[in-house]
Amino acid sequence: VDTTPPPPVANESKSVTKTDAVVNPNGTTPSTATPAKSDTTTKPKTLEIQIPPKKEWQPRRTRTRLNEQPGRILANHISASPHGSCVKLRPRQELTAKWMLPLAYLRQRVISKYREKQEKKGLPIQEPQNLTIRDALKSLTVGLFRLGCPENGSNSSIISKEILSNPNSSESRRSDYPFEIDARSDSIWGTVPFYAPRTPGNVVLRLYFEDDILETLATGPTVEVCVSDADVEPTLRFILSNFKSKKGTVSISSLHSLSAVLDQFRPSKKEQNQHHGHHNHTVGMGGG
Repeated sequence: VDTTPPPPVANESKSVTKTDAVVNPNGTTPSTATPAKSDTTTKPKTLEIQIPPKKEWQPRRTRTRLNEQPGRILANHISASPHGSCVKLRPRQELTAKWMLPLAYLRQRVISKYREKQEKKGLPIQEPQNLTIRDALKSLTVGLFRLGCPENGSNSSIISKEILSNPNSSESRRSDYPFEIDARSDSIWGTVPFYAPRTPGNVVLRLYFEDDILETLATGPTVEVCVSDADVEPTLRFILSNFKSKKGTVSISSLHSLSAVLDQFRPSKKEQNQHHGHHNHTVGMGGG
């Protein structure tokens, strides 16, 4: 019997046991776990939205009540009343604004403005010298506004007129609107001419300074522009021209004016009788 052991099989893998593992000089065994693959996918960055601090509420116009206003303004000699007062006018009818202010208020304001300029320039505060009434009336303005307009200023009004001629404005060639000082009441008053708007609605006169539009100095009575029978056709033509001038857009104010005209317009009794008679004649021709 041949007792010679068989030759070893080629490429035979030998299992590694704990005794076959390599030991480091410090006596530890190296880890045989496969290294974790690096995560190549980039995580989406979170957007940090910074919410701006909430702004403090600021009024668009101060001194909106009559008892808070230092001055007065009349529309065709009619003043505003806490109980309500109204002036009725036709489109393009003359409207005269008469304004009044106490001189003490104007003195205090012009001195305050002078001191503010001195502080900005870093100059010592001194009492102003050689100030005139024209310095106090600079930028004083009367404006015609739609009733309920939240702001003053020439950008918000239908039309605004400064008391003194402004060389930087389009009306630089005109003279000052008349004003006069009343020594008995220590006040100043003046007049400014206007015309009622072409379209119906409610408007109001306001007195303010153009360089400080936040403060309302005086408010006039409500001016109601009413369309009569003779005004219907020219008013509708004017509204139609506004529609044609704004191509591709619809003017909300023109639509409001059109609805106001239709709301105010009432056919005369003669036209109603003619229409009623024509209707009865048509029914009679039809055999009843």
